[in-house]
Amino acid sequence: MTLTFPDSPAVGDEHQEHGNSWTWNAKGVWERGVGPEPVLISLVPDNAYVTLDLEKQVDINGTGFQLNSRIFFDDVALVGGYVSSTVMRMIVNGVNELTPRDAPVRVDASNELLFHFLPRPPDSPNVLRVIPDIVWTMNPAATMRIQGTGFETISTVMLQAPNNGAVTAQVTTFVSAEELTIWFDGPNMQTGVWNVYVNTPGADAPDSNKVTVTVSA
Repeated sequence: MTLTFPDSPAVGDEHQEHGNSWTWNAKGVWERGVGPEPVLISLVPDNAYVTLDLEKQVDINGTGFQLNSRIFFDDVALVGGYVSSTVMRMIVNGVNELTPRDAPVRVDASNELLFHFLPRPPDSPNVLRVIPDIVWTMNPAATMRIQGTGFETISTVMLQAPNNGAVTAQVTTFVSAEELTIWFDGPNMQTGVWNVYVNTPGADAPDSNKVTVTVSA
């Protein structure tokens, strides 16, 4: 950073440049002052999910940041964070937060912006297997187990018949985050290869991968 000071200053003269200020003192030296306070423009990103996000990097965009500027997050001073005169950086852990809330952010005595701790979204479902994966129409209806990961109490099992659209299984029972069960009525099902997948509303990827079940006569 190149500074341009005025010629022949008088004691007490102030020079401002690059968001900082200097005063010409009685010793004939430019003495650095505190300068104007920083101004915050945005937080990128400005949110994290409670109980989920770990060590999320957040850029504080603004003006007037200095090497010795301090970030105050939720009124607690953080160590370091200076990137440039327009960017400060911090790490936020949503995993330590239990309930949604807003936390104030400032740099030195700047204006405040709010960082939002948001409710954790549902997990995205993933199906590993279906038991059984072969059903005979001559056998009575029976429980089918869908095993995988990321299942939620609001998850539903979707069934897609050969050459037809998907329909929701009549009853989906949540057993655990790794298993759902449905009542599969083999005797009344169209023969052929069916697709089975799980849908969880609100998840980042609401529809899981598809696995197949063969219905044979």
